[in-house]
Amino acid sequence: QNGIERILSKVDISKLDQKSRTNFFSDLQYHLQNPHHPTDGTLCAHFDNYKPATDSQRRAQLYARKFVGINDAVTPAGILFYGPSGTGKTHLARAIAIKYLRAGWSVNYVSPKNGPRREYTEDGKLVPVHPRPGQLWIFDNINPTNMDINVRDYFVRVVTEVIDNGGRIVVTSVKDDYEGWSNQMLGINGVFMEDKRRLKAEIEGMLKPYKIEGPNHRVQTAWYADAWREIEQQQK
Repeated sequence: QNGIERILSKVDISKLDQKSRTNFFSDLQYHLQNPHHPTDGTLCAHFDNYKPATDSQRRAQLYARKFVGINDAVTPAGILFYGPSGTGKTHLARAIAIKYLRAGWSVNYVSPKNGPRREYTEDGKLVPVHPRPGQLWIFDNINPTNMDINVRDYFVRVVTEVIDNGGRIVVTSVKDDYEGWSNQMLGINGVFMEDKRRLKAEIEGMLKPYKIEGPNHRVQTAWYADAWREIEQQQK
């Protein structure tokens, strides 16, 4: 609340229409809660400025909208967007997060390069955050081939705990092959093979996979287009 008040003391929003004003406050709330979320291409990412150009993008957008039907018991508790970079996976994940924030949920954003989300205990220890009821978790750009083992283990633990606590989870990955992603993430090998297979089956039942294919979505986003044209004109 203090952060929002400080920003509003420096920003004039009097000319925004009601919809833009609502989006502005949601953007502020989201980024104050999740400062590690990248802002390149997704700072103002909402459903209404996602511009699908392929059937797979249209299907993904349609399911993302259905996914925010928070009380819909038929909808799986998780969704995985995977496919080439720049096709709108993080955009849709963030649009989902904004809807959940408006419904009163809290959102935790996790990026592999930042490691597990952490919080301080009452006795001052810094520990990984565990899911609580009424939370949406976003694991962005989860690629097991180049991910620290601690983050991978954290992901597996959080997924199961999110479901147990009645939460939701959205995952994005640039992997093209869902089966390969699933096997690498859960390390199907060694003496724990059977346990891993059971866990793999459970997680696959929680995450509905959607492959999103090109073209690159970022250049289709209205507010991003002008900057992109300028880059193309002045590449040096």
